[in-house]
Amino acid sequence: AYNSINNYGVIINSLTEQDKELICRVAYLEAGNQCLEGQRAVIEVILNRVCGAKWPNTVTEVLSAPRQFSTWKNISTVSPDQVAKMYNVLNVVATANDTILPDTNYVYFNNKSSSKSNIKIQGHWFWK
Repeated sequence: AYNSINNYGVIINSLTEQDKELICRVAYLEAGNQCLEGQRAVIEVILNRVCGAKWPNTVTEVLSAPRQFSTWKNISTVSPDQVAKMYNVLNVVATANDTILPDTNYVYFNNKSSSKSNIKIQGHWFWK
């Protein structure tokens, strides 16, 4: 764990239930097959974008932005059980005493290493 200051709970608690469900659906499609830390990191990236100056400030706009979350178009395929699984992870992000990513500037991830990639968690690379 990197950051001992976790402000994600404040952000998550300010979201609507619809926003939370959208995050859970995309996070499941992006990282449902990853470890807990990898799932938490994907949710942190989403929240970092929602709060980041250069990104739209709504969950829907962040997740549906062109060429960003390719899984957005498949959110209707996520089952209620899968959504519930990611709600548990969202609650961990909200209540943990630490964060997975070093700071809120981490707004990218994919499954390929690049010159920008600097943190690997299971099958994903995360970077600023």
